Amino acid sequence: SRMQRALHTVPRLRQRVVPSVARLAPPEWRVDPAVDLDWHVRSIALPAPGTERQLFDLAAVLCAEPFDRARPLWRFTVIEGLEGGRAAMVQQIHHTITDGEGGVRMSVQFIDFERDAPKPEPVPEQAAAPEAGLFVFTFSRHTLAPALTPIAGEPYAYTEFSGQPQT
Repeated sequence: SRMQRALHTVPRLRQRVVPSVARLAPPEWRVDPAVDLDWHVRSIALPAPGTERQLFDLAAVLCAEPFDRARPLWRFTVIEGLEGGRAAMVQQIHHTITDGEGGVRMSVQFIDFERDAPKPEPVPEQAAAPEAGLFVFTFSRHTLAPALTPIAGEPYAYTEFSGQPQT
């Protein structure tokens, strides 16, 4: 799957923060041997009618939930049931993994842009080996921009959300 490939392409997605003994040194990144995609990639459906307001309210609740520091610091929630047969995805990635712009660019690794998209190429054996976690990718707008380009030459779109649910 695309997410399995992303775990091997972006090593930080399979690493978690481990505090030092007695907190005498900074925390370290360590490979989590038991990354659970079912926990990191969730699915939920909005109740009818599935308005954008309902979507934004749910997104505010999801984003208020802190990361579990015993796991890699990211999670995606696929939200189905939007009006018109649409769906959405809330992508939460801690800033120690990437910044906002880098996260959007990195999403190319995880998202299909077509309903029946071709399967991704298999992960090369050397990238799938645990030793691949020994190198570190640092994502920022400066390091990712040359590596990933927008799909079909289109710029990426950003949607602003105040984060305040309506009552």
